[in-house]
This record gives sequence, C-alpha cells and structure tokens, in this order.
Amino acid sequence: MKKSMERAIGTVPRPVLVLLAAALALQIGWQALQPKPSARAEALGAPAAPSVLRTLALGEPIHSASAGQECEDSAKGRNVEHPGLVYI
Repeated sequence: MKKSMERAIGTVPRPVLVLLAAALALQIGWQALQPKPSARAEALGAPAAPSVLRTLALGEPIHSASAGQECEDSAKGRNVEHPGLVYI
C-alpha cells in the first residue's frame, strides 16, 4: 500500500486552527450583515437608428432585417414573441 502524503489535522499548530476558525466566523458574520439584493425594473433606452443598424449588420440583409424589426417593435411598445426563443 502506498502511504498517504496528507498530514493529520493534529499536526497543524493550534494558533493556525484558531486563526482559520476566526476567519470563517468573520466571513459568515460579514455576509450575514450585507443587505439583501433588490431587483428593480428600469425602462430600456431608445433603440438604435436604422442607419446604425445597417452599418453594424455589415451588409447582411437577414441580420439587419431582424434587428430592425425588433427595434421597431420595441419602439412601438409591442411585445412580440419570437418562435426561435424558449419562453419560460
């Protein structure tokens, strides 16, 4: 049998164990005192101009058509479900 290279916990000096326990207690206490995160909805900014979208599409008509349609839908306040996406 091969002898394990790990040492027993008893070989660790007691001050090191106390320091590790104190660090763990401080970490738990610090996290317990942090305020709970709060989510809030914010309105999205205006969509990009069609000329910008055409430039970013690099001449690809499919990409520019779908991006332009999505921006037009959101600008008019329509919520359009896209068949390629999974809604939960």
